[in-house]
Amino acid sequence: MFRPSVIVIGAIFLFCMMVLSGCSVPAGEPGTNTTSPLTSDQPEAGPSPPPALLQPTPSKDEPAGPSVVFSKKFFVLSGGDPVVVDPLEYGYQYFSPDETYSLSIDTEYPVNILVMDSLYAGLLPILIPEWVTTPSRAPDRTVSYSSGFLYEYPLVVQEENVVKKTVVFSVPRTGRYLVIIDPRFTSKTTLDAYGVSTSHEYFQTTLTLQQYPPGAEVAWNRGVVYETIGVTTSFLEMTKIYAFDELGYPFLSPGDVIHLSVATDKPVNVLVLDGEAMAVFFRDMPVEVTVQNRSVDAVHRGYSYWGISPNNGELFHEDKSFDCEAFLTVPKRSKYYVVIDPRFSYELSSMGGYPISYTADFITTKVYIEVLREDSALYWKKVGDYFLRKGEYDAAERYYQKSLTLDQENPDTWYNLGIVLRDLGRYREAIHAFNQTLRIQPGDADVWEKIGMLYLLTENEAAARDAYNRSFIT
Repeated sequence: MFRPSVIVIGAIFLFCMMVLSGCSVPAGEPGTNTTSPLTSDQPEAGPSPPPALLQPTPSKDEPAGPSVVFSKKFFVLSGGDPVVVDPLEYGYQYFSPDETYSLSIDTEYPVNILVMDSLYAGLLPILIPEWVTTPSRAPDRTVSYSSGFLYEYPLVVQEENVVKKTVVFSVPRTGRYLVIIDPRFTSKTTLDAYGVSTSHEYFQTTLTLQQYPPGAEVAWNRGVVYETIGVTTSFLEMTKIYAFDELGYPFLSPGDVIHLSVATDKPVNVLVLDGEAMAVFFRDMPVEVTVQNRSVDAVHRGYSYWGISPNNGELFHEDKSFDCEAFLTVPKRSKYYVVIDPRFSYELSSMGGYPISYTADFITTKVYIEVLREDSALYWKKVGDYFLRKGEYDAAERYYQKSLTLDQENPDTWYNLGIVLRDLGRYREAIHAFNQTLRIQPGDADVWEKIGMLYLLTENEAAARDAYNRSFIT
């Protein structure tokens, strides 16, 4: 009787296990599966890229959009060590000067954000930056009114005490670059009879780095400030200053309008000063005084900045402000500055009427600054937006109509006018405004949905059904 050897039995057992597990065996041998091997012109399978790197392929008619290098949440300790983010870990090896990059920051607590050449990575933990008067970035001004951190190595991006912002940048040479989250200076500090103590806590910071191919259009409003920052109430008497000549406006002239919006979670003083008043600003500490109201016959407690007044270079001044917005017409040709002064917003503990401790923290401050030309279509639209936010619809409609007499091809103006007319109960006029939006910018599902709702309100069910169907199709 034939007795199979142990080797034969083992071979048969191994073959059965391979078949059951789905493993393929070399082609051409008996018992092979039907899966054909990769041909020489097929790429070999490799590791799948992270989901952030998977981008839809644009059609031939569409320009290539940005690709996401990484988008990730990081846990950071206030007052702790910097967090180093290496794009190489996300599959992106070399930055190129031919390409444009954007870095979006969204953090729960203010941090410094840096982009640096990897050649200088070893200096990061060794050299602690100092708080100094920063050099002026204006081409024709040597005196600087701003302070900041001095990192003693080259940086491509340096954003200080940022909470939410998108930065567009390029690199000077091809190479590896690092993104740094620096929280060393963002902890809460308390000064009392025992000295200075610092509190630390973990918080979340989200970074998104995108890369734009050469020639791609990047949506970026030059000369416009739109950011959320942390303004410190520390004992160093720090103020945040935005100089228009560092935003691309060496001088502002009559006919220019400054659109300013500042919203905070603690009170701050907000000023807009010309060049002469700015030279006076730092000479003396402001004092609290009784101030005459500008609009009514009354007084209130406010701050005097000594030689600065509406008659001497002060274009705007609001004390202890949480939320202010203004359109300021420039009276004369000069340099101009926006000042956010938080020096009176520190926390104070007292006992028996005597202070026993001071606590310095950060004020979350949302800032929007732009320069408009008086009587332009954009100017009237922005004024209309302002009254729309305030709920003053009649005024908003008036300014949107003035804007449209100068420019009838702005879809946002027509859209906002449609919102105003809808809320005023003028549904048919609102439908016309929304249709104008679609004429300029077809295929907006949100606009079709609003038109459908308006047709329902006018009891035109057939038109409403058609509009809703179009919103689903688009």
